[in-house]
Amino acid sequence: MAVPLDQRGLLSTAEMQQSLTIDRLIGAMDAAWKEAARVVTAVDKAWNTLQTTLSGTSTEIQQLEKTATRWRGQERELAPPRPG
Repeated sequence: MAVPLDQRGLLSTAEMQQSLTIDRLIGAMDAAWKEAARVVTAVDKAWNTLQTTLSGTSTEIQQLEKTATRWRGQERELAPPRPG
């Protein structure tokens, strides 16, 4: 990893070497896996909630459309007589 010039000393190198032990690497991988699993689970839960909500909304819209269609057919029957 390159070290920015303003962070180097007179005797320091331009690149910083990092090393990990197998245990630290596996620990970091395990932590990353747990975080990814947490995020995927949260997204899945949100997606399922959204699908349920949208499904219910779709059903409600269909019912309202049917009701509106029935009312359109009865408009003349319910309208007060026009003077004339």
